[in-house]
Amino acid sequence: MPWKGTDNRARRKVMKTAIDAMPPFRRVTGPATRLRIKATLRPALNDAIGQQILPNRQARSSTSSRRTGCTRCGT
Repeated sequence: MPWKGTDNRARRKVMKTAIDAMPPFRRVTGPATRLRIKATLRPALNDAIGQQILPNRQARSSTSSRRTGCTRCGT
């Protein structure tokens, strides 16, 4: 499809509005998929930390979000 010219510009605008009107495509990931992604990401981040590609603080945010310790004071 040619991209220059007023006719083609109008055609592109119509296509863009049609695409914008579509619902966004998002794939639903289930709990098992999330666990597999996490299980794959954790050793990769640990290796990157071991090779000093990433600083240690970045890998902490990807670990389990489950709270440990006292639930009253948050420690």
